[in-house]
Amino acid sequence: MSRHDIDELRCRCGSLLAKLVSGEVELRCRRCKRAVTLELRGGPDGCRVLVARCGDHEEVLPLA
Repeated sequence: MSRHDIDELRCRCGSLLAKLVSGEVELRCRRCKRAVTLELRGGPDGCRVLVARCGDHEEVLPLA
């Protein structure tokens, strides 16, 4: 297993689903090629939140 295999998650058909980039998960739209990065963070109340970034837009999603 190569380092490349560890950093990427692919479908059985070979299509790239996600990859690790600088400790974050990067998802890329197959149509427009825009990348969204996902990061888990500790929230202000101690709960974890998922932070999704695309360009200069950032959205924080609380995890239940």
